[in-house]
Amino acid sequence: VTIPASVTSIGLYAFAAGSLTAMTVDPRNPVYSSLDGVLFNKNRTTLIQYPEGLTGSYAVPNGVTVIADDAFLYNGLTGITFPNSLTRIGGYNFWTAGSMTSITLPASLASLGDRALASSSFTSIYFKGNPPALETPYVFWSQHTATAYYLPWTTGWGATYGGLTTALWTQQLQSGGAKMQTNQFGFMFTSPSNQVIVEACSNINNPVWIPIQTNTVSGGVSQLSDPRWTNYSSRYYRLRAP
Repeated sequence: VTIPASVTSIGLYAFAAGSLTAMTVDPRNPVYSSLDGVLFNKNRTTLIQYPEGLTGSYAVPNGVTVIADDAFLYNGLTGITFPNSLTRIGGYNFWTAGSMTSITLPASLASLGDRALASSSFTSIYFKGNPPALETPYVFWSQHTATAYYLPWTTGWGATYGGLTTALWTQQLQSGGAKMQTNQFGFMFTSPSNQVIVEACSNINNPVWIPIQTNTVSGGVSQLSDPRWTNYSSRYYRLRAP
């Protein structure tokens, strides 16, 4: 569908339950814009409509602060990534969540709209920050088995959240691509925290952990390079939040 410059208002459900795979907007339109077939407001701070015929994974662009009501209502996504700029997910966005069983929400998220995460397909909902405000008691309305996971350095969590059972989301080190290079050893790792301190020790039975690097995690991924590894017969690493 192509939206001309003359259209300055689009109502709820205008494109609901359709098979659209792309939405384009005339660049002269004063209210709307599009990027990669997705509909936004003019300055792309609000995501208004994700075409329901699109499948696969989607990364919401940096700078988006609001997901409008119903933007992902009948989505067929298998995964979604939110930017750290996001502050609100509007109502009925993941009433049906395609084949997604989990979703990770950024620390910047401040509020969740009515039935925003109501899909019964979710089994795990991960929160990187403190609990967002629930605009109604029905944000997780149809959820029965999902668990809300929170990080150990966040605050405001109780035994339940919006009717969901909560659990500690322990920071997990997932490494890959370990390799030896000239005068250094390194590996990639992922982390839910935006910043991670890497510590090392040489005796795992009686460890003295020494900070060797503070990493800023970009897109959930970072890399360790340790040029001092050859000074030890063995070397162990761990991650912790600052």
